[in-house]
Amino acid sequence: PDCVGGYYCPLNGTVYATRQCLDGYYCPAGTANVGNVSELLCPTGTHCPTGSSEPTVCEAGTYQDEIGQNYCKTCPSGNYCLYN
Repeated sequence: PDCVGGYYCPLNGTVYATRQCLDGYYCPAGTANVGNVSELLCPTGTHCPTGSSEPTVCEAGTYQDEIGQNYCKTCPSGNYCLYN
């Protein structure tokens, strides 16, 4: 079986989920390492708090214009942010 989603299993051959996915990254099932894997960085329009198995889309009234973030920014006053 693969390492469970939201965790990474850095030791070869282990499936024991002992390390939560890092802030700004997401870890689908089977993730071995996140530190140098740029495709697992949270994309723009989403956020990835600790333990994310997939990116979470920013809610209405918030946005994220940077990759690898664990939070969404509040839409500036006078602007309208439907989502992302």
